[in-house]
Amino acid sequence: QMGDTYNYAIKESPEMSLTSDGYTFRVKEAALWRTYFDEIPEDGREYFDALYVKMTISNPLPWMQESEGAHWLWAVDSSGTFYESFEAVNDREIPRIAFYPCRTGLFTWTYDLEFRDTHPDIHWIELHYDRDGRDVVLRIDLTREGER
Repeated sequence: QMGDTYNYAIKESPEMSLTSDGYTFRVKEAALWRTYFDEIPEDGREYFDALYVKMTISNPLPWMQESEGAHWLWAVDSSGTFYESFEAVNDREIPRIAFYPCRTGLFTWTYDLEFRDTHPDIHWIELHYDRDGRDVVLRIDLTREGER
């Protein structure tokens, strides 16, 4: 049983976007958070670091379906850690991207992405989507200090 936690942003990123084949991929927010546990869990760790990204994918064409971009995103960070897409791997030991989708507009879906146990000294992370003929690469700069 874990106790309450508290968080603070180690690093943050400015907003960015990229359009590919009519779809706009936009990173609204990104922050590397450190979460401390009030009660130390069984594994003995006092905290964990995780990168949280809020991304939207939109297309103003009513006949287009939801892009499955978030399902098939993969990533690599400046430390060389590779994060598998959520759909590609089902092993909790392998770094992967967890995502939580929500329709937030007529043509827009918002995804909260989580990269657990991220190294606190990363400078950037690249999100890749290369399915359906797209070549989307969003490089999130994490050199700006966050709130402490």
